[in-house]
Parts: sequence; C-alpha cells; structure tokens
Amino acid sequence: MPKIGITIEKISEQPVELIIWYTRNIGFFYKNLSAGFISVTHFPNGGYESEASLVSAFRKALNVYHEQMKQTKKVIQYSLEGSIEMIMNKVSEGHYSGRKHSVSSKFSTTTDGSGYVFGFNYAILLETSGTDKKRYYIIKEDGSVIREIQLSHNAHYIDYTPEREQFFKDMADNLQRLINGVSSFFDQPDMAKLMDVRGFKAIE
Repeated sequence: MPKIGITIEKISEQPVELIIWYTRNIGFFYKNLSAGFISVTHFPNGGYESEASLVSAFRKALNVYHEQMKQTKKVIQYSLEGSIEMIMNKVSEGHYSGRKHSVSSKFSTTTDGSGYVFGFNYAILLETSGTDKKRYYIIKEDGSVIREIQLSHNAHYIDYTPEREQFFKDMADNLQRLINGVSSFFDQPDMAKLMDVRGFKAIE
C-alpha cells in the first residue's frame, strides 16, 4: 500500500493534515500538499528515500514559507490595451506617429494592432516581502496562494482596497453591457435602417 501515514503540521498557524505516500517511482512524498506552498518554497515534493528525509526537508521548507509570508499585502495588477488605431495619431494610410493627446501613457498596444480594439485586465495578487526580494502570487478569493508570477512590464500596480476591486468589477460590468448592447443592435433584422434613422443612438 502506498499510503504510509498522516502528520499534522501548522502552516500559517493553521493545522493541516498531510498524507505521506510512497511509490517506487516517486519515493516518499506528500499526497495533498498544496500547490501554493510548493510555489512559495519551491519544495521538491518527491524523490526521498525515507519518511524521515521527507519530513526533514519539509520542515526546512516550512521555515522558508513562514519567513517569506511574514510581510504580505494584497495588490491589484491591471493593464490597459488598445489597437494602434485607438492609441496613436494616424498620419497617412498605414502610418502612425505619437500617442493621441487624450490617451493615457498607461495604454499599451495590442499584439494584433489592427482595427478598433480596446481591452483591460486585472488580478488580485499577494505581495510578499519577508525575504530578500518581493514576490507576487495569484490568489484565490479566500486568499490562499495558487502560484507565483513574474511582473509584467505592461501592467500597473496599486495597493488593494475592496473599493478599488469593486471599481474594476464595475468597469468589467460596464464593458459587458456595451458588448451586450452592440450585440442586440446587430442582431436586429432592421439594423441597417436604424443606422439611417437613429444613427449611433440606436445602440443606446
């Protein structure tokens, strides 16, 4: 039987039941150790020749984890993107120069820069600074770590508050409403006639 035993460990002051397993191919390992813990500590969960060596390596990783998590805070990562047509000044057909005066420098151009494209993205991250450098992790709604990420040069960062998170949620909802309105308009059988009679107001 591959299951060897169960041990109770404290991770962030919470008791966690860890199941120790063994297989010939993997050696000793924890069957249910969270991916977040492994991401933070880079703990090699497998390849141990004995239960004792597994537990010893885990305890060292646990110290690293608690040290890393001593100083944490939530931040909001966001990015704004637009096509060249939306962001830059058109000087001639197929040629653009300089950013439009009313467009923020926080906008980056999309990979496919053609047409009229706008979008944004945001994520709630956990910033840790308990060791030699700051690290950033994608987290679940309950705050548990999913995985570490590298900072994006096109993204921007602000400290987290519930109100700021709600701002981005509302921004997404309003963009969805715009898409729904445009979809409803173009699905109408008389949409061409409505363009002639009401113009853009037909979408509102």
